[in-house]
Amino acid sequence: METFTLQLTAIAHGGAALGRYESRVIFVPYALPGETVRAEISEDKDRYAFAHLVEVRAARYKMAEQETIQTQAKRELPWHEHRHM
Repeated sequence: METFTLQLTAIAHGGAALGRYESRVIFVPYALPGETVRAEISEDKDRYAFAHLVEVRAARYKMAEQETIQTQAKRELPWHEHRHM
């Protein structure tokens, strides 16, 4: 299949990052908002699609900063939601 470059702008319920490509919403699991990625469509729907992450072309944060952000987010969640992260 064809790969394409995508700027991810938000995080969706369920954890996939999302962006727009050719006026459709594309959900990309295992990516973060602010990243520019190469992706490949894995499940095509009418107005949206799911894509596999092929490559992170530009990261928003360095790895150490990502870990700090995740740690801070866990501290802000109620105790019963920690097991889901």
